[in-house]
Amino acid sequence: MASGNNLMEKLQDEVSCSICLEYLRDPVTIDCGHNFCCVCITDYCERWEGSTTEVFFCPQCRGGFLQTMFRPNRQLANIVEGIEQLALQPGKEPKEKLCEKHGKKLRLFCEDDGEAICLVCD
Repeated sequence: MASGNNLMEKLQDEVSCSICLEYLRDPVTIDCGHNFCCVCITDYCERWEGSTTEVFFCPQCRGGFLQTMFRPNRQLANIVEGIEQLALQPGKEPKEKLCEKHGKKLRLFCEDDGEAICLVCD
């Protein structure tokens, strides 16, 4: 059985955008079923705007999708909000310190700043 910290970390990973690595904001689902922040996947598609095809490829699985087929995922947005609130509850301090900005484990030491940082901050 997973410990509370491992479970919370897994949930945080599941509600994070694989493009920006932050919690999903205005999550949308594409044809393959993966979820991204609406802004992140829109920016991703705009980088390919000059291409001759209307089909884009999922950043996670490379499955094809149409930009016009984004579907808002309101249930996932509610889940993200709940997980954010659980992660920030006072008195529920995790055994390991987490990055205040990204909510990820502090795994590296920044010699310039003299403090521990997460992989995203790196």
